Amino acid sequence: MRLPSFAMTSLLMAFFCLGACDQSEDKIEQKPEVNSSTISEDENLDWIVDELQIKWNNNKNYCIETLESMPEEAYNFIPADSIKSFSEQASHIITTMHWQMAKLGFDNPPEFNNGSKAELIKSYELLFDYLLSELEAMDGEALKETVGVFYGKSTKRRLFNLLDHHVAHHRGQMIVYLRLKGIEPPKYRGW
Repeated sequence: MRLPSFAMTSLLMAFFCLGACDQSEDKIEQKPEVNSSTISEDENLDWIVDELQIKWNNNKNYCIETLESMPEEAYNFIPADSIKSFSEQASHIITTMHWQMAKLGFDNPPEFNNGSKAELIKSYELLFDYLLSELEAMDGEALKETVGVFYGKSTKRRLFNLLDHHVAHHRGQMIVYLRLKGIEPPKYRGW
């Protein structure tokens, strides 16, 4: 017997939602508190600082190319109600970077201006250059330090990963905005 397509769809949705819909207390994963003890005391992390410099230089260039790809008249483009515009996504990235850099102990990051496309791009250049200069002065021992963040405590190494993932997440949304406007996004840059 063959089920009608709407019945099959309903069954599949019910099957996939069963596990996702059970949000009882014991099913919610708690984020572990991370401290410097997860990294061995004698582990040299200077190589990670070197990789972070390469990663963040690529992050800078990829973000700026993404910002440059969208015409200024489309910076207020909102694909659907209740979500951020292209410009608001870009501002959110840089605002969060500013906050997280303070948590990393980087004093006095440059202020940013999100008025026009050119001002926003310049703000990205200044903030990423500042982050890169701070990384240049950092050694691997600093990555083992524990700092307080919104989810508890974290090593600076883990906070750099969080910052990278946050930038990639919202830049990815901006790339979808470019596609929706019929604009080919910049070539992917990884490490």
